Amino acid sequence: LSNLDAKLREQMRVELKTLQQRLGLTMLYVTHDQTEAIVLSDEIAVMREGRIVQRGGPREIYARPKSRFVADFVGNTNFIDGKVSAPIRAGLYRVETGLGPMAATGTVDLAAGQDVVVSVRPESVTLTSEGRAGGDDSTVWEVKVAGHIFVGESTYYEVTRADRVIRVRANPQLEIEEGRTVYAEMSAKDCV
Repeated sequence: LSNLDAKLREQMRVELKTLQQRLGLTMLYVTHDQTEAIVLSDEIAVMREGRIVQRGGPREIYARPKSRFVADFVGNTNFIDGKVSAPIRAGLYRVETGLGPMAATGTVDLAAGQDVVVSVRPESVTLTSEGRAGGDDSTVWEVKVAGHIFVGESTYYEVTRADRVIRVRANPQLEIEEGRTVYAEMSAKDCV
C-alpha cells in the first residue's frame, strides 16, 4: 500500500480487513508500516534479525511491549530511565527517575534497586492546568511547554522537565502556548 496516497491507503486498509473477515481468510501480511500491522492484524509477530521477539494481539504489542526494541519499533514512545524503588503491589512499581518518582507497571517481575526503562506513549500523557497529587496508580509532574505542532486530528506538544523532553499527543482543541507551565499526568497502566 506504500505507493498509495494517504486517504486511499487508509481506505484500502479498511477494505482488506473487511474482505479478510467476510471471507474468513487467514492472511499473512508482511509490512514495515506499524499502522498497517495494527489495523490489519489479529496477531502480530515483531521480528528482529530474523527472530520473533514478541508475538500477540495488536493492542498487547502496542500497550504492553516486552522490550525497548518492540516499544520503539511499534509507534512513538518516550523512554525514561529509572530504578525500581519499591513494588507497590503485584505488577505495579514505584520508579525513581531523573524526572522524579513515577508509578509504572512491569511486564516481568522486578526487584527494588533494579534498573529499568519505562515506555510512555505520547497519547498516554494528559496535559492539565491544575496539578494534583499523583498516587500509587498515577504520576503527575510539573512541566513547561517547549513547543507544539498542530496536525489536524491532534496536536503534538514537547514539554520539558529537568532538561528532558517529553512528547505528548493531545486533543486538537487543547491550545497551550509555549513557555507555559502545566502538569503532565500519566496512569501507571500506561507507563510500562
